[in-house]
Amino acid sequence: MEMKEKMMVCFGEILMRLSPQGYDRFLQADQWDIIFGGGEANVAAALSGFGMPSRFVTKLPDNDVARACVRQLRSFGVDTSQIVYGGDRMAIYFLERGAGERPSKVIYDRKYSSMSMCSFEDFDWDASFAEAGWFHVSGITPAIGPQMPDVTLRALQEAKKRGLCVSCDVNFRSLLWDTQTAGKAMCSLLPYVDVCITNEEHAKTVLGIRTSRENPGDEVDYVSCREIAQSIAQVYGCRKVAITLRRTISAQVNLWGSYLYDADSGRDVHTDMHQVQMIDRVGSGDAFSAGLIYGLAHGEDDGSALSLGTGACCLKHTVEGDMALMSLEEARRAGQGGGSARVQR
Repeated sequence: MEMKEKMMVCFGEILMRLSPQGYDRFLQADQWDIIFGGGEANVAAALSGFGMPSRFVTKLPDNDVARACVRQLRSFGVDTSQIVYGGDRMAIYFLERGAGERPSKVIYDRKYSSMSMCSFEDFDWDASFAEAGWFHVSGITPAIGPQMPDVTLRALQEAKKRGLCVSCDVNFRSLLWDTQTAGKAMCSLLPYVDVCITNEEHAKTVLGIRTSRENPGDEVDYVSCREIAQSIAQVYGCRKVAITLRRTISAQVNLWGSYLYDADSGRDVHTDMHQVQMIDRVGSGDAFSAGLIYGLAHGEDDGSALSLGTGACCLKHTVEGDMALMSLEEARRAGQGGGSARVQR
């Protein structure tokens, strides 16, 4: 899967995020913080921060709000040359931060957005895939519009036609579609995917993967992880399957780890569970994807790539906003257990 310095291409929707300040609830808010983010855009930004050339492909309305969004992407070093302009509106989501026993809450306002109404023909795929070696999408992209499963499928086919390595985070969102519709779409996409990223719940509810044992409580069961990963690899032909492992203690404290299976060798690796303190959980899974992709694309062994992804994910929980602001060295050190809360001076 090694690709050195070829371009990573991410395809999906970026949204404007509106959040009440601090831990205010929606009902209390009279001021809102505005930033931009979205699954694939977050991956592109993190990879660019790690020093890997990254391009983001999407459709946005031709207005100043969209231009502010593009400006933010460029500030991360992301190539925005293949963003298409047209349509009527930018997608929005509202985020209320959780605290203690109160979970975070999301409200989407993305219907009829420019990206959700796009067609496959809107994009110049030759230019989008120029100098590319890797293509990344998530299960959010096919969920945002009725034609989007087909658009995403054709994009994957174009990537495979050009010999790109393809990764996909299943990333089910219950506010966008139901598990049956999601499962049908993902089952058509995954045969074109080399690296599948999912979690235990989505593997079961969306992909219909069952294991021989029920996981007792919040205990991490690596035997079940292996069964899930083997099934995904066998059914869809994915070369590697990563499973993210989150255990929730409260809205502000989680345990987080990961597992990776290689279908060619039959070998697997996993990380320890890390305790993370929550500043902003959004985008943490995207940071994991970015770290894992970076490691695999640069020829690192599975253990090192998984450790890098886990370190990036854990650090992202401490960063405000959707996008991961961290260096490659910081993510690698956190994954290896060398992170320190002491002042660096």
